[in-house]
Amino acid sequence: MSDFEIESVEHLLAIALAAERDAMARYLDISKRMQDSGNHELAELFAQIAESEGDHAQEVEQMIQALGIKNLPVVPKFSWQHPRVRDDRDRATSPGTSTPYLALAYAVNNEDLAFRFYSYVAANAKDSEIRKFAEAFAKEELSHAAMFREQRRRAYHEQRLQAGRNTIAEPGQIYSVVDLLAAGIQIEQAIYDLLVAATDMGIDVSDSMEKSSTLIRTLGKEMSALLKDPGNTPDPVAGSGIEKLPFTGEAGVRQAIA
Repeated sequence: MSDFEIESVEHLLAIALAAERDAMARYLDISKRMQDSGNHELAELFAQIAESEGDHAQEVEQMIQALGIKNLPVVPKFSWQHPRVRDDRDRATSPGTSTPYLALAYAVNNEDLAFRFYSYVAANAKDSEIRKFAEAFAKEELSHAAMFREQRRRAYHEQRLQAGRNTIAEPGQIYSVVDLLAAGIQIEQAIYDLLVAATDMGIDVSDSMEKSSTLIRTLGKEMSALLKDPGNTPDPVAGSGIEKLPFTGEAGVRQAIA
């Protein structure tokens, strides 16, 4: 949690405005990196999320103007974290591993963190005006999270449909430790996706999600280490008529983890 104290309504508004502007800049930076890597779909998606954050910043600015506030206090940057909100930032913002689903999950997590922050401020505020504004911001962030969550749900179903078009490795196709790790990553990712779906239904499975995410990372690291030896690269199964998952090289590891 945090022992960060809000000193006044102006102080809270300054934090809210800085947070929205920072989020907009962060998403625009990610969009540029996606564009530079050739992933135009994700570049456009992150640009849209940045535009949404820009709209939120304008809403805060209009509120400040309506209150007749001329000067806002300078607020230092601080990081709000919550133990019950998972962080897929690295996977979601890397051109090598991100997907529309992960991008939107990242946006949902950020809105969840903002909601929890303002809820914390409201619950601990001694001043009624600070509490009132914090509650209003918490409700706004909750609505923003709901919007991104709906988009994430659509992206999840599209990703599942796409995954259904790909061949799943079968037990008879496991010829090496690398094959086994590749299959393990794919199976564990499917479990993780089901846990995410449970979360969207309001079921708290955060502990299981953390364990699943940790296992995926661990398997990916082990597989990456083995793939440094060219002799460990898996080949298609001869005569089976089924193509195995193309997990080769570091790009293949990133694909497996994604």
